[in-house]
Amino acid sequence: MRYGRTFKLTMMGIAIVLLLIIALSLTPVGAIRLYIAVHGDLPDAVRVTIHQGGFFEHSRWSDAYGWQFFVDGWYNVYRQHLYFIYLNRNSLGLWSVTSAGTGS
Repeated sequence: MRYGRTFKLTMMGIAIVLLLIIALSLTPVGAIRLYIAVHGDLPDAVRVTIHQGGFFEHSRWSDAYGWQFFVDGWYNVYRQHLYFIYLNRNSLGLWSVTSAGTGS
């Protein structure tokens, strides 16, 4: 079965996007920037400053928290400054954001 040029370009584009998402999830900072780009604004994802909190909060009953990071320069739709982001690693070793909030 022969595929057209448009189909091949579309599949290559999808593969590139998936590889970019995986590459960004390899580091905590990349996972945070990806989360902000998806849930916020792309310029905010580039503009924010990220600091490692060095705090690990893990509950025996829940995986809701993890490694804490501080983010400067990111606001939600209610114009509340979102300071804290928690990350965990999944079974593949990729980082993912588990929680984000104001801390208040």
